Amino acid sequence: PSKVMAAQEEERPRNASEQESVEALTQGLVHLLQPVVQQCDLRTQMVLDSQHNLANTISGLSVELSRLQEFSDAPSLGPYAAKLANSKKRLLAVGTLMQQVKERVANIEKQRQILKSLEPSKEVQKNTSVDSATAVAAAKEAAAEAVAAAKDQAEK
Repeated sequence: PSKVMAAQEEERPRNASEQESVEALTQGLVHLLQPVVQQCDLRTQMVLDSQHNLANTISGLSVELSRLQEFSDAPSLGPYAAKLANSKKRLLAVGTLMQQVKERVANIEKQRQILKSLEPSKEVQKNTSVDSATAVAAAKEAAAEAVAAAKDQAEK
């Protein structure tokens, strides 16, 4: 515990000039990351919309295949219908994952806005750099999870 407290003491700015430097760095990081977060949110929404359209198309094809199978002289389309159903299932799983990533990004943005709106007290100034690093790490982790899950779904 004493090592942690010593590390926290080292992180805390020692004078007003260092506090201003930390605040300037924090604001710079916020201005740097804000467009990236917004672009990520926009692209996530575009992917969700695209997946919704694809899911609707797959559903339509499944209905058409079912109608086609009703004819006695039609070739066996069961394997194709199963592939379509499997694709739809994987698509829904990726869509759910993308929605979770979008929610995480929105929570990070909300936390940033809350921190920004607070009057800069000593406690907030002390933790600002840690909070920014945590938010960036959380965003990277969420993106990595989304990519890994999408790869897993694509491999299936």
